[in-house]
Amino acid sequence: MWNRNTIDVSGEQGGQVTVNSQNFENDGTITAKGTKCAGGTVSVTYQGNALGSITGLIDASGKTQGGTIDFLGPASVPKPTFRTCSTWTASAARPARSTS
Repeated sequence: MWNRNTIDVSGEQGGQVTVNSQNFENDGTITAKGTKCAGGTVSVTYQGNALGSITGLIDASGKTQGGTIDFLGPASVPKPTFRTCSTWTASAARPARSTS
């Protein structure tokens, strides 16, 4: 999947975005913000490569608590590569994380 657009599932309670893809690159915006409650969930499962770009933004912030941002890949694949200016937003209590 190559996201070059906006995926927005924000609301009073943050929504959920689930991506299952061979490869993932985010050049757009994915938001699951909670405007009155907790942030939502962004979960990306990939089999190949996961890349972020200078313009990519993933935001699961919330008014009362941050949400979660997960990148899940097979153990044989290196962790995702995110260029310096990629932006992830969650919170100190529930930080964005990458797992392989």
